[in-house]
This record gives sequence, C-alpha cells and structure tokens, in this order.
Amino acid sequence: MADTRYTEANRSTWNLWLTRDTGSDHFKDVERFRAAGSSLRPIELAEVGEDGVASKSLLHLQCNLGSETLSWARLGAQVTGVDIADEAITFARTLAVESGLSERARFIRSDLYALPETLDETFDLVFASYGALCWAPDLDGWAQVAARYVAPGGALLLIDLHPLGMALDIDRDDPSGRRLRIDRPYFHTREPQTEQTPGEPAVYAWGYGLGEVVTALAATGLRIESLREYPYAHWRQCPQLVETGDGYWRWPDPANQLSLLFSLRATRPA
Repeated sequence: MADTRYTEANRSTWNLWLTRDTGSDHFKDVERFRAAGSSLRPIELAEVGEDGVASKSLLHLQCNLGSETLSWARLGAQVTGVDIADEAITFARTLAVESGLSERARFIRSDLYALPETLDETFDLVFASYGALCWAPDLDGWAQVAARYVAPGGALLLIDLHPLGMALDIDRDDPSGRRLRIDRPYFHTREPQTEQTPGEPAVYAWGYGLGEVVTALAATGLRIESLREYPYAHWRQCPQLVETGDGYWRWPDPANQLSLLFSLRATRPA
C-alpha cells in the first residue's frame, strides 16, 4: 500500500512549482507543443510503430501539464490524462481548449493508486514517461494499476529514467562524463530519497532497479515484449550532456554509453 504522507507532500510542492516556475523543463515541453504541434520524442513514436494511435484510446498516467497527452490526441487518439497535481490538471484542461483538442481529451485529478475508484475503463494504450516511477512509493501497486487499464490486445508503454544513471553521480570536472561514483541506492528502499534545495520545500522520490521494474510488470500478467536502454536523457541530467535538437541530451564522448533512459513495452493477449 502506498504511503500517502509523501505523495501528498509532493502534490503540494508540485502545485507550488507549476504556478511559479514557468520556465522549467515541463513548460519547455508545452512550448514545443505549441510551436510544433507535438512534444513527443523519438523513443515513444518509435515504440508505437507504424500503426500509430489513430482511433485508439490512450490513458496517460502522471501526465503533468498535458502536452504529451494532447500530442497523442493530435495524432488521432482519444486520450485521458491523469495527474495528482491540481495545477497540472487545470493547466492541461486549458491547454486542450487552447489547442482545439478538448473533444479528444479529458483530464482527471487523482492519486494514481486511487484511480480505480474513479475510472472504470480499459484502453488500447497505457502510457507513462520521463519521470514516472521515481514518484511511486509502491512499485507493485503502480504496476497493478497500470496493467488494470490495458485492454485485451492492448499495450503498456513505459519510458523512464534509467536506474543506473539515477544511482550514479558524475564528476563535474570530467568533460567526458566517464568518472562516476555511487550517489544513491540502485535498488528500492522503503524510505524515500529526500531532495531539497535551500528555501524550497522537500520532494520525496524512490528508486527501482531494472529487474524490479520488469518483475513487477510481469507479475500482473502482462507479457513483456521489449526492454531497451538509451545513453541519453530528456533533460540536462549531467552538465556534460549536449542538447541535440531532437528532445534529448547526449554524452559528448562517443565512448560513454552509460544508459540514462529505458523503454519497456508490455501487452495483454487478445
């Protein structure tokens, strides 16, 4: 069972940040959506494949400000976005109207673990990305909720921060980014990691090893179709990373192949 003490504290902090820090990476995704019509990145588009999402139903877990959710709607999906932060959902609903996609999109304010109390449907695609699991205190519970919404013949697509990259700290004085030290636990710990900068409220995050993630999702009855790792990030996770214009930040040294993201696709048999 998820511990709501930490998730409610995080919810309060995100509500503050989303009303105040309008220059954050989250809002940069919104600006990409407004300028280009989409904030989706190459990984998720490749994972969806040639068939795309047109005429499919899509549930976006932990949707944040909704730009990715609405990007899927613009590709023809009927979308539902869910987030715990009130300000995120308010913004997403406004963005849907602004972009002319409100008929194809709805947004629900809910703690993910409580979502089955509110939403009783299944979807062709369940999607979560770029910083989802680190906010989940209970991985097995997260996996069960996500899998519960995958329709027969449907799929779950998870793209997230690689636990190895999250566990390591990069020496800022090494331009290659190859000099590393262990900074956080690789495997899950019951108590969260507390992150706080002076003058700011704390946020609480959890880590999960790649094997823990795969095992939790496999235990739901979903079939793991693929697991891929990528030596780049969707944000400037380390000062050495170089932006490459496709929504990602890459290592400057080709010899550095430390994984910073992974994607997992799982399906429910028809």
